[in-house]
Amino acid sequence: MAALLTVSRCCRRSQIRRFSTALRGLERAGPGGRSSVSGLTVTIFGATGFVGRYVVNRMGRMGSQIVLPFRCDEHDTRHLRVMGDLGQIYFRPYHLLDIDRIRDLVKYSNVVVNLVGRDYETSNFSYYDLHVLGAARIAQACKDMEVERLVHFSAYNASYSSPSPFMVSKKQGEDTVREIFPDVTILKPSDIYGLEDRFLMYYAGISKYIKIVPLIKMGKHVHKIPIFVSDVASAVEKCVVDRDTMGRTYYLCGPEKYLYYDLVDYIFRCVNRPFRPFSIPQSIFNIFGLMNELWPFYRYVTRDKITRMTLSEDFHTDKLGIKDLGVEATKFSDVAVRFLRHYRKFEGSVDPIDEIGPLHKAKA
Repeated sequence: MAALLTVSRCCRRSQIRRFSTALRGLERAGPGGRSSVSGLTVTIFGATGFVGRYVVNRMGRMGSQIVLPFRCDEHDTRHLRVMGDLGQIYFRPYHLLDIDRIRDLVKYSNVVVNLVGRDYETSNFSYYDLHVLGAARIAQACKDMEVERLVHFSAYNASYSSPSPFMVSKKQGEDTVREIFPDVTILKPSDIYGLEDRFLMYYAGISKYIKIVPLIKMGKHVHKIPIFVSDVASAVEKCVVDRDTMGRTYYLCGPEKYLYYDLVDYIFRCVNRPFRPFSIPQSIFNIFGLMNELWPFYRYVTRDKITRMTLSEDFHTDKLGIKDLGVEATKFSDVAVRFLRHYRKFEGSVDPIDEIGPLHKAKA
C-alpha cells in the first residue's frame, strides 16, 4: 500500500510539472498592455504592502498572469483587482511558514517576487521569521518547483554589523536565499518614498499636531538617498523581463544625497507649516519608541525604526545600481510636493506652491 501511494504521488508530481511547464510556455500575444499576453506568470508575495501595489500594476500593465498570495482580510486586496485584465489576477490565502502551500502558489509561475517585510515585530512574526525563515521557504519552494527566476528584496544598509535588528535580519535573509537559489536577483533599495510611505506621510501627518520637531542630533549627521517607489517598480519590471539580471545584486538609490535635517525641513515647507526642530538624545527618543511598541495597533515609531533613522546611506559606485537596469532615478524635489500638497495649510497662505524653495543637496 505504501509503495502504491509513493508511485501515485510521483505520478501526480510529474503531471503537475508537465502542466506547469506548459503554462510557463505561453507565447506572447497582442500589441502589449493589460489585455495582451506577456508570456509570464508571476507570483508576488507581499503584494498588499506599500511597494507591492506598484509592482502588481507594472506586471498587470504588461499583460502578465499574476498570483497574489495574501493573509489579510480579502477586502484589503480589492484595490489590486483592477490592475490586470479580467481573469488575469488570482488571489490565494497562505501562511508564510507553510512551505507546501507556497509550493502550490509558485508551481505554475516562471517568475516569483518576494516583497515580504515589516517595519516592526509582532507577537506572530519576528524579523527572523519574516526576513529569514519566510524568505528561505519561498526560495526553497521556487527551487523545488523549478521556477526560472526569483527576485528578492533586501535593504540598502543590510549588514551583520548593523545596530538595527531589522537590517541584520535582511542581510541574513539575502544570504540564505542566495545559498538556496543561486540565480536569485537581489534588490537593495534605500529609503523608499511615495504616496503611502512611512517617511513623507509620517512627518506631514505630525506637522498638523506638533509645534516642535524632535530630531536626533538635529538630523545633521545623517545622510539619506531616498528613492521614488515608481523607480523601484520599474527596476523590478526590468529584472522580471531581463534574464541578464539573474544572480546579481542591485543597490537602488536616488540620484542625490541629502541631510536628514534638510529633508524634514523641505517637507514642512511643502505643507506650509513652521519647522521648529530641537535636538533630542536617542536614549530619550527610544522611550517614546518603547511606549509606541506597546500600542496594539499600527506602530509609527519603534526603537528599531529610530535606530534606522540614524543610519547614513552612501553611494556604492563599485556596485550595480539602478542605472545598470536602465532606469533613470527621480529627484526627490521633483515629485515629493505632488504627495505633500494634500497636507498643505492654506489658511492665511499667500505663497504659491511652486515657490517652496530649493532642497539643498549634501556635500559629497
